Amino acid sequence: MRSILLGAILILGAAAAAAQPCHRDAVSTAPGAYLFTQTGQTFEIFPGQAGRTATWLPTDRLTVCRISGDAFVLTDTGRRGEHVEALYLP
Repeated sequence: MRSILLGAILILGAAAAAAQPCHRDAVSTAPGAYLFTQTGQTFEIFPGQAGRTATWLPTDRLTVCRISGDAFVLTDTGRRGEHVEALYLP
């Protein structure tokens, strides 16, 4: 019985972690209107905001938060919270 309970707790914990709206990542490259992360994600920066990422460097730490659907806010945590909105590209 104890192992069943422990298994259920682990499954529920994993599901809760997957449902988190934000995660940490780092910049790989940020060429113009696109940003690539070190975990392999690709984002298209919303029009008019790509200039903000011009000074973002490889290995700059990011917080990636889902707004809704495929829309995200990318915050460079090392640059006083500079952020852009972006569309996730699978």
